[in-house]
Amino acid sequence: MTEDRHIFTEGSKIGNRVGAAFIHHANKQEITKSQYRLADHNTVYMAEVFAIHKAIDYILDHELYDVKIVSDSRSALMTVESLSDNREFIWEIKKRLKDREDIKLMWVRAHKGEMGNERADLLAKEASDRDLIDVQFTYSKVQIRNKVKPRYNEPSTDRLRSSF
Repeated sequence: MTEDRHIFTEGSKIGNRVGAAFIHHANKQEITKSQYRLADHNTVYMAEVFAIHKAIDYILDHELYDVKIVSDSRSALMTVESLSDNREFIWEIKKRLKDREDIKLMWVRAHKGEMGNERADLLAKEASDRDLIDVQFTYSKVQIRNKVKPRYNEPSTDRLRSSF
């Protein structure tokens, strides 16, 4: 009998607190779980991608084959499968998947009763509540742009002086 292996991944942001998790299921039994607290400025999207990254680490470290990584984040899955995304972190994931056609990425609809997905969601929420931060990514370009933009949109109190 072939073993049915799924690793469910999840990212969560509650208020400003961010968590990520994955859970390994084999033949509908929970084998292991892993939880990570991300820095508050990180996005839920980054938590989703990070959870996929950690699931791949786990698969490779434990020499697992014929595994399905299951996520409810279409955007994270599409990013990993995209040919045009050139962010270093994403390329690291792609590079590790390149020679592993037995690792499949799958999407599942969120909050529809899929036991593994619901469990991963709970674990990511729990991780977001931890005090100790496990991983911290830099601000994204969009976050930086949004932090800088308001300063340029505020009316200036400085008066221009003419030297003519």
